[in-house]
Amino acid sequence: MGEAQLLGMRYDNGGGAGCSEEEAGMAAYFVRRLVLSAAGVVSGVKPASLFNFMPQSCMHCRDTSGVVCRAARETIAVGARSLARFGVTLVVLDRRGGKSVLFAYRDACLAQILEKPECAAFLEGLGYDVSSVGSVVHELRRRMAGYYGSPDRMAPYPHEVGLLLGYPLVDVQGFMAGEHETCRGSWKAYGDEEAAQEVFAQVKRCERRCWERFKEGESLEELLRLPVTRLTLGVA
Repeated sequence: MGEAQLLGMRYDNGGGAGCSEEEAGMAAYFVRRLVLSAAGVVSGVKPASLFNFMPQSCMHCRDTSGVVCRAARETIAVGARSLARFGVTLVVLDRRGGKSVLFAYRDACLAQILEKPECAAFLEGLGYDVSSVGSVVHELRRRMAGYYGSPDRMAPYPHEVGLLLGYPLVDVQGFMAGEHETCRGSWKAYGDEEAAQEVFAQVKRCERRCWERFKEGESLEELLRLPVTRLTLGVA
């Protein structure tokens, strides 16, 4: 499976010409998971998305050993190279028990978040090196691996990831402090309810339209080539 073939994948599994049935099936499953779970990043409305990729859920995965199979690993690697051509970075935050925890993000958008003094100070106060997007993501990977690798998930979950996902700082801090939310949508909001509901609606519209375009026949590459949505959470 090459980059061109993966980028050409469509909802109906079209685009896998020249690949084996297993390769095409795994690639189609990966692209569906990506567009469904990271539509906000694909369309540009969100700086990042966090989602699980479980190849055992794919009918073309023949590995039942409980580990992430080779075909899935190769598909993720091809996916990462393909997305990089459009300004989207894909990294594996953790991989165990047949599941890969993936983090897709737009480097330029995360850089803008880190440029905001209050956001940088928040992450710095939690022990992050905020000198670059790479250093922040590296620390996030370390903390995620610690959480998923701890017995019975006893290690703390890095809820600060919400800031990187585009949630307003006030909402991330409110959630971590255990405050009472004012409303909830794509996340729990702790500030102005009306403003939050408006943002929730905008995000939902953009994500739904991206998924609809995919179901209507557009390929992953065609979706990635669309003009990036003006609304970008966390950097407005």
